Amino acid sequence: MPVSTYAELGTAVTLMSNRADLATNIDTYIALAEEAIYNGIGDIRPLRVMGMVTSTSAGLPTLPSDFLEAIRLTTTQSGLTSVVTYVPPQNLSSASNGSAAQALYFTVVGDQIETWPTISSYTLHYYKRFAALSGSATTNWILTNAPGIYLNGCLMFLYKNTRDQGGEQMAMRDFATSIAALKNRDYAAITKGSILQVRAN
Repeated sequence: MPVSTYAELGTAVTLMSNRADLATNIDTYIALAEEAIYNGIGDIRPLRVMGMVTSTSAGLPTLPSDFLEAIRLTTTQSGLTSVVTYVPPQNLSSASNGSAAQALYFTVVGDQIETWPTISSYTLHYYKRFAALSGSATTNWILTNAPGIYLNGCLMFLYKNTRDQGGEQMAMRDFATSIAALKNRDYAAITKGSILQVRAN
């Protein structure tokens, strides 16, 4: 059966697990799966692919609401664009001991970007979080391009909920395999010059 919408995902989770009695928990499993997708779980690293890349020059220094991870920050001054160097928050003060004309640094603290020296115009390139699946947001880029990630992520937490360790381990392996498959496809697309495109959520 196709798994391309929120409703289809819920149906597939119920069918695959044979646990119709847990259908009311689907939203919880989806939310937990999304956290595992974006933040990683166990030995499974967070999902980061080119389809998640976007940029903004508006609303800074407050981070965009869909921000996951910074890729780079650029600033244009006197017609020249330069890359601002990232440093961990605890190192910004020591990095700022140099000349403002020689170095530009930025860091992320909470939901804010801090730069040294202060710059008024810059563009942030970052990995984005897609719209969370729900009854009103019925699909997103990940579900469209790799539905197995959502399906196996939901099953992983369903089996964890029911204390089925064998089922949980199997679903976690399948979750990791689905993420690896998307990353490999993304890498192949990049090397062949055809990057997966972001579709409207």
